[in-house]
Amino acid sequence: MRKIVKRNLGGKEIFMGIDVHERTWRVSCFCEGEELENQEMPSEYKHMRRLLDRYKGFQIRAVYEAGPFGYPLHDRLKADGVDIIVTPPSKIPMESGDRVKTDKRDARKLAHLLSCGLLKAVNVPDVRKREDRELLRTREQIVRHRRHTFQQILGKLRFHGMRTRFRAVISKAKRSEILSYPGLNENMRFAFEELLNLYDFQTKQLQSFRRRVLALAESEGYRRGVDILRGIPGVGLITAISWFLELPAMKDFESNEKLGSYLGLTPSEYSSGESQRQGRITRCGNARVRALLVQCAWKMLDGDKVMRQFYDRIKRRRGGKRAIVAVARKLGGRMRTVLLKNEPYQVGLFN
Repeated sequence: MRKIVKRNLGGKEIFMGIDVHERTWRVSCFCEGEELENQEMPSEYKHMRRLLDRYKGFQIRAVYEAGPFGYPLHDRLKADGVDIIVTPPSKIPMESGDRVKTDKRDARKLAHLLSCGLLKAVNVPDVRKREDRELLRTREQIVRHRRHTFQQILGKLRFHGMRTRFRAVISKAKRSEILSYPGLNENMRFAFEELLNLYDFQTKQLQSFRRRVLALAESEGYRRGVDILRGIPGVGLITAISWFLELPAMKDFESNEKLGSYLGLTPSEYSSGESQRQGRITRCGNARVRALLVQCAWKMLDGDKVMRQFYDRIKRRRGGKRAIVAVARKLGGRMRTVLLKNEPYQVGLFN
């Protein structure tokens, strides 16, 4: 592989594509449309450091795909003066008919597309935000685990013909009713008791998580914004703190429409010639915040008569599903507006 000749390329840009894996990194370097080198190295930063030292004095721009390995490599490269972006895999241009995929080709493709300015960048939160949002994301995992345990208990009751009515949670009275059901032998009672113990443990975990989330919402940097957002009808604690931990700063969005597009709440469009058709929402962007916004939109209808009128007007023309998505999109815009104005929400005042 050809090595870089510094005297011929001094001061020019080096475009680096990195294909990141758990044990290895494949790195391709481009300059003026020509690949200078393509090498595989162990996924330890000291090896990347040696490569950067080889290009000392050059302006280096680098990219790798967003994925399960997070942003530590981004942080180290940025600290070393590299102009680094992390690109979403869904936004990487694909060549029609290209059916050969290797790490070498992937790294080369990233470097080439970066040199052509064809790659988009995801927002990389700072370290504090990434660490804080693990609290919410782990809580979300526990919520899913408890829901699965609840469904297991309910399924076993149905399978054995044990008639009992459930709400969203299993109370102490309902737990006693299950364990005292007539006809349970020792093994069945043990199985139900262990599942109920697991459910109770997960419930206690969620209570602990809520206390931690409350403390986080009261901490410096979040308190004022969370209080403003919780003043909006339908917006609760989890949505308010998620707004700060999952999204970029509101000033980074040029308009409410740009925010709606970022959240994937704008309709997709299929147009050609004189034909124009809009489809379902794009569903790109942060799915967690999008789901929370839709939940808040339903609750908001009871506390904001202006939004209720807006919902009813669209529902008559386009149906309830599209109407609630429109409410969620408008709610997101209003949340951005009150934060930028740093003012409490007032019904009918913010568009």
